[in-house]
Amino acid sequence: MSDGLVPAAAPAARKAPPLFVPTYLTRRPDGLDPRALQYTVVDLETTGTRTAHGDRVCEVAAIRMNADGTVLEEMSTLVHPERPIPAGSRQIHGIDDDMVAEAPRFAEIAGTLLSMMRDTVVVTHNRSFEEEFLDSEFARVGLAGLRIPGLCTLTTVRSHTDMPAYGLPESSSLCPAHGRRGSTAPWTTAATPVACSRRCWPPVRPASPAPQRPA
Repeated sequence: MSDGLVPAAAPAARKAPPLFVPTYLTRRPDGLDPRALQYTVVDLETTGTRTAHGDRVCEVAAIRMNADGTVLEEMSTLVHPERPIPAGSRQIHGIDDDMVAEAPRFAEIAGTLLSMMRDTVVVTHNRSFEEEFLDSEFARVGLAGLRIPGLCTLTTVRSHTDMPAYGLPESSSLCPAHGRRGSTAPWTTAATPVACSRRCWPPVRPASPAPQRPA
């Protein structure tokens, strides 16, 4: 048998890293003072639970704020998901096809949302869910590979408190300002970093790399 050349297998395409650099409130001394940072609290509504099944974002709300709760910028908009909204999802969030018919596509709001998120710690109540959908939506508009510090309030509350339940209403009840803007999800989520900053002042420690302080 003669020697021959065996072509090497093509290298697998490298998957872009997830959007959020995992960031935690911790009592270790090697973190950043959370009182010196800005936060962007983000909440999404979607057509379903899996981007792999073609689900898309149908509403975005975001609040950029200081650690003391001072609001710097807000946005809230329905988003045309470019696909029908299933009945099961409509029952959860109440958004139907007629409501989003004239709404902007994600591509039209991506720049505004990204501008709010830059140089902040992004706060969500279930980071993996929001991350999956934001990763997918930003990639669709050519913005794959973004890396932004992300703090999960669900993880934070579980690690710092002992409560019978850790949903948004229970978590936000830690904050003295809870309820001042009603029960909308981004404001409810926003209460948690405010509460943690006021109660225990733990440093913010990114997994890697360190988040940049706002200018």
